[in-house]
Order: sequence, then C-alpha cells, then structure tokens
Amino acid sequence: MALSVQGDLYFATYVVGESPEQDGRCRSWVSDTMGRLAPFSVGCYLGDSDFNVRADQFMSDAAWDRFQRIRADRDPGGLFCGYDCADPARLNSRSLINP
Repeated sequence: MALSVQGDLYFATYVVGESPEQDGRCRSWVSDTMGRLAPFSVGCYLGDSDFNVRADQFMSDAAWDRFQRIRADRDPGGLFCGYDCADPARLNSRSLINP
C-alpha cells in the first residue's frame, strides 16, 4: 500500500443498525459526521471509502498526476477498470467533497 496523503490521526466510523430499515439513518449519520470533520481532514484511506457517496482525496496531487500519466501510457484504451465513483471528475479532489 502506498500512502501519499497522511496525517497524524486516523478516524473511521463503523455504524451497524439492527435492521435494514435503519440503513438510511445510519448512512445519514456517517455522512453528516464525516462532513463536519472534513475541514480538519487531509484526505481519506482508500479502503474505507465509497466514492459514490463521498468523494475525497486519497493521493497527493503529485502522486495522482503520476498515476494518471502511467495509466494513460499503459492502458490508453481504458481496458482495466478504475475507481467506482459517481463522478470521475471529482475523484481524488478535496475541493468537491460532498458530505
């Protein structure tokens, strides 16, 4: 695993409801909580993220640019899948976090 965005603290939320009917309430709590913490965050750990729900930075700008160049060079046709996200333009972005 490569870490190019790292801070002094790691914060994770794990919420489990007692029934599927509580899923919406649990998701809202996580979204609201992470949204309030966003101003203090340097990014996210890729394995704990759902980019369909909340886009965030997981690589430094330099590492992301390098990754994009390597991928364009080695997979120009986009044969290999990328990140599952609602909006690829928002991927690895701090300015467009959607709490």
